[in-house]
Amino acid sequence: MLDPLASAIASCTTYQAVAGHVIFSGGAGPVLDSYSLAARLFSRGGSSDDGIPAAVDWLLRMLATRKTTGLFKVALCGLSLDQRLH
Repeated sequence: MLDPLASAIASCTTYQAVAGHVIFSGGAGPVLDSYSLAARLFSRGGSSDDGIPAAVDWLLRMLATRKTTGLFKVALCGLSLDQRLH
């Protein structure tokens, strides 16, 4: 069911610029691939009041993002720190 959508994403030049890159997130570092993006896009399109247009806007914004700020919190068990990590 997602194969045609994954193929359409794979043919997008915006996707091709970042295909295979790793997304660093809290608990994992998944690699960008068209099938997983198709699943996320399909899920967003069906669960939002704005539907498919909002899901496509989200995907294009996400693919065009090269750098962003965020807050990463982690617990280091058994390790003492005497200064802040940067």
